[in-house]
Amino acid sequence: MLIIELLQVALGIRQSLSHIPSDVEWGRVYKMAVRHRIIGVLYGGIERLPKEQRPHKDLLLEWYGQAEYYRGMYERQRTAVRSLNGLWRDNGLTVFELKGDSIGRFYPRPELRYSCDYDCLLSDYEQGNRLVEQQGITVNRDFYKNSSFVWEGLHVENHQFCTPVRGNKAMKRLERVLRRLVSENNMVDFNALFLMEHLWSHFFEDALTLKQLTDWIVFYREFNNFVDWQLFEKHAKDCGFWRFSIAINKITQSILSSSLLMTNLSESERRLWQSIMNGGGSIEMNNGWKTRMQLVGNYFRNGWKFRCYAPHGPVFSLLRTAIGYVSDKNPKL
Repeated sequence: MLIIELLQVALGIRQSLSHIPSDVEWGRVYKMAVRHRIIGVLYGGIERLPKEQRPHKDLLLEWYGQAEYYRGMYERQRTAVRSLNGLWRDNGLTVFELKGDSIGRFYPRPELRYSCDYDCLLSDYEQGNRLVEQQGITVNRDFYKNSSFVWEGLHVENHQFCTPVRGNKAMKRLERVLRRLVSENNMVDFNALFLMEHLWSHFFEDALTLKQLTDWIVFYREFNNFVDWQLFEKHAKDCGFWRFSIAINKITQSILSSSLLMTNLSESERRLWQSIMNGGGSIEMNNGWKTRMQLVGNYFRNGWKFRCYAPHGPVFSLLRTAIGYVSDKNPKL
């Protein structure tokens, strides 16, 4: 599979492709890279390829243009992040960067990893919001998990919660564990649990792509030997994403070993792999009730996901979400 081979080259797992791709193959890979939002990362792989294996000149120039755009975006975003973090830290707050901002630095070429926003967790959520408002910036608090605002052109999500805790006792337990790990500055175990739960949530939203998987691959390669996997298993089982994490780690290990056969995957794990390769994208995010109705539809269209990788079926999950929205509108830990 050419896109995975190129990803392996980009991550330094292999040195070249297994064959010289045709123009048609390169065209397909480019379209997939755009859909999965890893076009910049893959360009880093193209730069490593022998010249005879690179795409034709016109596509190479187009790919280069996208990579240069990402480089510029990365520099602008990191400048804005430093400015915002400086405001918070100068006022006594501790800042923890989340998701790609935490993992991106471990990519071979961090500047080529696409990021559309900045996710963070503060030692004092509301004080962080107030400090931003004192700069004349509007802070949106409509969503219970995080506030959001634009800082120097960068969309920022300041997290009050890391996980979807509303109406969910297991997630509240996980949230307390994550807070404890942060307080202990144990960001390895924090990221192991947080990133995997994030992958799991995207999976059910039909939004899991190679971009999120690549973040996990990079994290796993860097920190696998430092994760407390017993702690991870305990809380993954409690929240219901243990089977999912086993499947993701099998896929991850296969890619890291430069294998593309996935011969050790069960039928359900192969369906998960195919779901990732399909790239999601059926949901129009941040579109109010239209997004909610699309999510409801996907819950029933993708019943196999619940049968294979969730502790409860779609009906229970939807009812819990609805009841939580009414009875736990402003969650407390």
